[in-house]
Amino acid sequence: MEKVWKDPVWSSVIAGIILAVILGIGQLFFGLWGYVAIGARWFWSTITADVPIPLWLLITGVPILILFIPAITRLSPGKEPNFTKYTRDHILGIDWSWKWIPPNKFRADYKFDELTPRCPSCKSVLNIDDYDGRLVYCINDSCKWQWPLASQRYAYHHVGHRSDAIDHSSKIDERVRKEIDRKLHTGEWANG
Repeated sequence: MEKVWKDPVWSSVIAGIILAVILGIGQLFFGLWGYVAIGARWFWSTITADVPIPLWLLITGVPILILFIPAITRLSPGKEPNFTKYTRDHILGIDWSWKWIPPNKFRADYKFDELTPRCPSCKSVLNIDDYDGRLVYCINDSCKWQWPLASQRYAYHHVGHRSDAIDHSSKIDERVRKEIDRKLHTGEWANG
């Protein structure tokens, strides 16, 4: 008997039987058994009821329903737009990935979030640090990848004007977000 209680299958079967007996006795003493029996009879009579349906309705109705299922599923509001498949790209020499957040009662449009930079070489998450002196670098010490735009970090577009310089993490984030937005609006994301 001790082996039966240690076996999870037999112990759950025995526990189920004990629980069924306790519930049955409780139903009998509290007078609810009659309502359970009435409900069971009603359910059985409902699912076994004879309902006269014309044969022509079955012959035409079933194929029409089958043909309309694809049209109905296309019209359902739960389907996400195609652009939500665009979740990764190679921008500014870095592999980026993100997630789409669907519209809600506070926002009418989709929004991309969790913009994550990854090393194109080893796929590790990149560190973007304004105070390190390197700005963008791989966290994997054995990886030899270097950011290709590091030499343009402090480049001057015009003499004394640093409009194109990528000298802060916010500028990297801004350029990546603008590039994703541009590719979405031009449809270029679908070609890549």
